[in-house]
Amino acid sequence: MEATIGLFELVGGMIFFFAAGLLFARISSYGKYYDKMLYDEESDTYIVIKKINKENDDDNHYSSILHKKTNLKWKQKKLLLVSIILCTIIPMSKAEENSQIKVTADVVSSYVWRGILSTAKSTPNFQPSLSYCYKGLELGTWASTDFIGSYKEIDLYISYSKSLFKVTLTDYNWNFKTPYFNFKNKETDHILEGTLAYNGVGSFPFTVSVATMFYGADKTYENSYQYTDTNGNTVIGGQNPDKQNYSTYIELSYPVKSISFFLGFTPSDGYYGDSYGNRSGFSLVNLGLSGNRSINITDKFSLPVKATLGFNPQKEDAYLVFTLTL
Repeated sequence: MEATIGLFELVGGMIFFFAAGLLFARISSYGKYYDKMLYDEESDTYIVIKKINKENDDDNHYSSILHKKTNLKWKQKKLLLVSIILCTIIPMSKAEENSQIKVTADVVSSYVWRGILSTAKSTPNFQPSLSYCYKGLELGTWASTDFIGSYKEIDLYISYSKSLFKVTLTDYNWNFKTPYFNFKNKETDHILEGTLAYNGVGSFPFTVSVATMFYGADKTYENSYQYTDTNGNTVIGGQNPDKQNYSTYIELSYPVKSISFFLGFTPSDGYYGDSYGNRSGFSLVNLGLSGNRSINITDKFSLPVKATLGFNPQKEDAYLVFTLTL
């Protein structure tokens, strides 16, 4: 599902929500700094009065002197009016033809990523995505959750494509053990990754991508590292929060009609294969093929489906995943 939208329309929408957020924060601040706010219908005015006696809560213990008098309702009307005007006028500018909003949703029989089963059990997952594309730039988010509520992942990304190359910055989060907005390198659940990809075309549509995690929860495993677990026990061996691991995944792929062959490997120990601390050096972690086709439901509607057969030689594992795109 895709909807065309101009860059100026997007900016207009962002201004509208930003203005609404400022208004909400402004109104919310009264509850923080003042004790009571009354509304006078006759004057269409909000009157904020300050409490005198903290021990009582009746109206007799509030100052009769106006601490602050602000016509919030009128300010709300003005903010809303300005936002509507911006959202109306801005799209009148010439919208870029190459900009659009993309919305997709997949249902997979199990969630396997780069040769690794991402969930604790092999269960179906729902995977929605939302992105804004403008020429070669794309801003988006992708998520995955199973149907039993035991797994959640939310990723944010920005990418830029030029000719046959594409660079991507991704913010992964599938742990959610710490507050989401905690981005301290030693504490955060987030993992930042940079990716460079080459996409061949024409008679040789060969594709290669290199992805490296460089910040966050991707830490080096050390056998000598000691830490205390949640039960107060001393554990020997684990990921050292002071050392970044820089887990790297490299994938080669080549399509032949509706079939795509892929091969993925990692140059060192890390997240991929059998996970941190088990093997070092080069390892083949993802090998297989995928095929896709569309199932015609009506003359105007069809459902894209895909099947992927893969093997993880390092982990000595195999998987078969069915994907339905809504």
